[in-house]
Amino acid sequence: MKVFVVGGSGFIGGGCARGFTRAGHEVVTLSQTSAGAGQMRGLGYRALTGVITESGPWLDEVASADVVVYAAHPRAGARLTSAWLDTSRATRDAAMQLILPALLSSGQCKAFLYTSAIAALGDHGSDVVTEATRRSSSAVGDYHAQSEALVLAATARGLPGVVLRPGFTYGPAGTFAEFFIKPARKGFYPYPGNGSNFIPWVHIDDLAHAYVLAAAHPPVGEIIHVVDDAPVRLADFGRMLVKEAGGGRSMGMPKWLVSLLAGAPLVEMLTASYRVRNDKARSLLGWTPHYANVNVGLPQVFDAYAKQHTA
Repeated sequence: MKVFVVGGSGFIGGGCARGFTRAGHEVVTLSQTSAGAGQMRGLGYRALTGVITESGPWLDEVASADVVVYAAHPRAGARLTSAWLDTSRATRDAAMQLILPALLSSGQCKAFLYTSAIAALGDHGSDVVTEATRRSSSAVGDYHAQSEALVLAATARGLPGVVLRPGFTYGPAGTFAEFFIKPARKGFYPYPGNGSNFIPWVHIDDLAHAYVLAAAHPPVGEIIHVVDDAPVRLADFGRMLVKEAGGGRSMGMPKWLVSLLAGAPLVEMLTASYRVRNDKARSLLGWTPHYANVNVGLPQVFDAYAKQHTA
């Protein structure tokens, strides 16, 4: 199949692009610069130059794709703030106003896979929750819920849309390397709050495999949690992280302090509890995570990171 990955230069989008390439599909990506497009071509993708908020030849390529993966969210940088959410929301809305009508008009798309996030659920404490659980409001969660509503509304008009809610995604590159591996390798990993909340994880390769399965047999109109088998408390994850990094200290920090440094929406997201299950992904996609939990996957991630950064 011809698979257009919107956001192929990002952490999740890049993982999906690799997954579809490994599965034998043609992957097309988009970059704002010729240099970025060149890097994508170096990875084996057919890369175009363009901006997702502006019409152009890339939109014709989207309209002719068999599968479209949307994983484009502007990078927040060191702080995830309300201003970042506003920017991301404006980018998403402009892109969707171009992409969704093009797909509905062409009728070529067999699967539109939208990347939401488990944060869309909001905080549910120690309760075990599913896709059917009524969500609670949060800044980041509301942003993702608005995205999901756009996709499901288009699905009602004939778009073969599927919403995937990845857990917190880990791997040897991208945002996980920047904000988790690098600090841990320095011997200290701080987290907001007391760390008693549950965080569900998924390895980037397992997540990519779920997208490939969803593209082959899309469960249209569904929202699906893509998480491993065992969410862990944030404090436990911190200890795992520094252990794999070679030792050090992981500890909770006052939420107000982390909010000043990293942004209140980020702290709200990281201190919420998402004790979710992957039953729906297993039943509808036939998906099983290779890495059953983050404790199993972290050693592989740190080994891969070390190999990538050994010169």
